[in-house]
Amino acid sequence: TSTYAVYRHDIGMLFLLGNKDIVSFERNMQEAIQLKQMCSDESDCNYSKMCYADGLNYYASSQPFPKNLQYYEKAILIYESIPYYESLERYHLSLNDLSVLYKDVNISKSIDLSHKLLKAQKSVSFSSIDSLKVNSNISAFYLENGDYEEALYYNNIVLNARESQIPPDYDKIRISNSRAASIYCRLNNYEKAI
Repeated sequence: TSTYAVYRHDIGMLFLLGNKDIVSFERNMQEAIQLKQMCSDESDCNYSKMCYADGLNYYASSQPFPKNLQYYEKAILIYESIPYYESLERYHLSLNDLSVLYKDVNISKSIDLSHKLLKAQKSVSFSSIDSLKVNSNISAFYLENGDYEEALYYNNIVLNARESQIPPDYDKIRISNSRAASIYCRLNNYEKAI
């Protein structure tokens, strides 16, 4: 059974990488995971889940919007079925990609996904995505959503961190100051906007 599970896993990957047959890929990966669960091989099962989710991300990146959303979402659910999912770099990247994609169709979902990413980042000592970028995205999402106090809160996190960096990145500081001015204008606090 274990050998057959590896075979199904490999066949699934070939379907995806060879001719981008997502249906055959998913069928083979699901079968491989079920067989590995039957063998009580948890680490190998988690590896197959990770490969399955990575494959869905790979496929999603080649699909047009909004078709790609379903594959990113499915990948995130699969990552979250792995006990150590918050430490997986691809999980972080998927949350970030999906939060940005949702910006134009469901800003609340963008905000939720970004908060989920911040939480995952706090559980690990590294992340390939800069937490300042995530906080900046959250600020922009709140601004677009009309929640100016929250936008200002997250923008100030970014601005304070950027101003304390050595050497300072003046271009990024300018962007954060510009967003702060925009937020203060929308709060009718023109004195602070200047």
